Amino acid sequence: MARKIAEIKQAHVIPIQSERGNIGFKGMLEAVTDARKTTAEISTSKIDLSQYDIIYIGSPIGLYSPAPQVFEFAKNNNFTGKKVMLFNSMNSKFEQKYIDDFTNIIEQNGGTFVKHIYSSSVEE
Repeated sequence: MARKIAEIKQAHVIPIQSERGNIGFKGMLEAVTDARKTTAEISTSKIDLSQYDIIYIGSPIGLYSPAPQVFEFAKNNNFTGKKVMLFNSMNSKFEQKYIDDFTNIIEQNGGTFVKHIYSSSVEE
């Protein structure tokens, strides 16, 4: 989904890497264990976002909440003057509480949260 958005918007993709991102059964267990947390260790914790006007931040969905890596990335970066959109794969939405928490983090770091989009609304 991130690659499709980047293609449509002619944008860059910057992966948010984590030690906990395994595929398969181990990954499923990690996702369930980490679901609804808001902290994580990530390798791309701080990025110079000055060249971007709009930032799309994507996440898999786990128990109707964004991955903790997304919250960690948002907490560690300066979004001053940036518009930020949260998106997720799967045709499902995050619980509003998590969108509100994410919005607060973005606004505390100077950004403007625009909206949450999910797979069936990416082309909007």
